[in-house]
Amino acid sequence: MKKIDIGDPEYFYEFGMSSIFDLPLYFMWNLPELLMLASFLILIGFGKNNFSPTFLSVFFLFAFELIPLGKEKFNFITIAILFFSALSAGVIISYFQNVYWFSIFFFMMFWLNILTFGTDSQTMIHILFASQYKNWEGFFDVSKGFGNYLLAAQSFISLLILLLSNKKIKERI
Repeated sequence: MKKIDIGDPEYFYEFGMSSIFDLPLYFMWNLPELLMLASFLILIGFGKNNFSPTFLSVFFLFAFELIPLGKEKFNFITIAILFFSALSAGVIISYFQNVYWFSIFFFMMFWLNILTFGTDSQTMIHILFASQYKNWEGFFDVSKGFGNYLLAAQSFISLLILLLSNKKIKERI
């Protein structure tokens, strides 16, 4: 289909390859914030297996960044990413109840996508990679029409894997 091709990004070694070796450092850098978010979601969930408050908390906690108030056009792809990510957070907190798996899951989901396919979001690069770069082209070149759907598809597939990996959820299905 020729939608994804191996890229030749600028700063290949300085940013791309060094980020692979610095993964533990980046994870430890972001771990306190992820643990605090997971702890907050457990407190919001009011106990075991309470999915709805956790899902709604994550969705509305980050929705303000995505809902345009007269600034730009409404983007359904970013809402889908938020929706699938909030569902995943609800599943992890409600059924797995493990703050460490929550932290690893969300850090790796976004870190791997940005490193592999790139981003123009300077904020995401500064948060996940603690670096001074403004954008990253990624290891792969992706066609514009296809590139918008990658993180949404990854979020959806990750949610499916979470749902299929838990015995409690399988028993309900």
